[in-house]
Amino acid sequence: MKAQDLLVSRGITSVGAAVNRGFADDLRTYESLACDGRLRVRVNEFMSWELLEAASALGLRRGFGGAMVRAGPIKVFVDGGAERVATRGGGGVWRTTPVELRELVGRATAAGLQVAAHAIGDAAIEAMCDAVEAAKGMHLRHRVEHCTICPPDLQQRLATLGMVAVMQPMAARFGRVASTIFFPVRDRTHLAPHRGLLRAGVPLAFSSDLPVAPDPNPWPGIRVAVDDQVSGITMRAALRAYTSGGAYASFEEGVKGTLEPGMLADLQVYPGDPLEDAEVDWEQLRPRAVLLGGTKVFGSLS
Repeated sequence: MKAQDLLVSRGITSVGAAVNRGFADDLRTYESLACDGRLRVRVNEFMSWELLEAASALGLRRGFGGAMVRAGPIKVFVDGGAERVATRGGGGVWRTTPVELRELVGRATAAGLQVAAHAIGDAAIEAMCDAVEAAKGMHLRHRVEHCTICPPDLQQRLATLGMVAVMQPMAARFGRVASTIFFPVRDRTHLAPHRGLLRAGVPLAFSSDLPVAPDPNPWPGIRVAVDDQVSGITMRAALRAYTSGGAYASFEEGVKGTLEPGMLADLQVYPGDPLEDAEVDWEQLRPRAVLLGGTKVFGSLS
């Protein structure tokens, strides 16, 4: 509940809960909170890859659930983090080998389940592309979480395969600083290529990676994505990645992610337009109020 308080105070109304193996227990807890009217964020609950067989046997498909709680993608770790990423230059840690990944993505695709693959290094991203291509899973919007070292050839493959890059601009800022320690020169040019991915036609979604990052506030991430001197994008593109991009990644772009008639009224309220305020402090920017389905869940409208 404390995490929920933090999330709504930052204007977050939907989350992807990529947590542990206790999918059934978590789902029951979220459903209970929703039924009691105490759940103030919409939850897509990720399933660990160990649950793929059980989920398939139960007939779970992507998007199973309701407006507040849904079954999300199958989560798998392809490589490690920072100095342990799997790169084409060799080295790193394979937490799921390319052979294992191909088998898993094949089974998930056959069961109608999306896969969210933690893949930081280019070799890990390439392995995920190979797995999706082999499974003919282009219709499931399989996801690459982090997608950190992604050269142009892989950007094009992601686009061709209908995959989604789910990235964290605040982590990208750290990555640029740490790249001289963790990544060879060859890979530094292609770190967090937000602009290149968009130009290639890859759907882009931004997230916080909470609790790895301590604050889920999207505004500093928007600022970082715009100011990035290597691969900066426009303010509107960054805002879309945090809103409609996330909805697209979870197959919910028809009900949320934009403000228009017929969509869920999940929104933040500000006294002015933050995008037009040249003096705004992005680190401290907070919504005056937050609405979920038109109901106030944080702050004041007066």
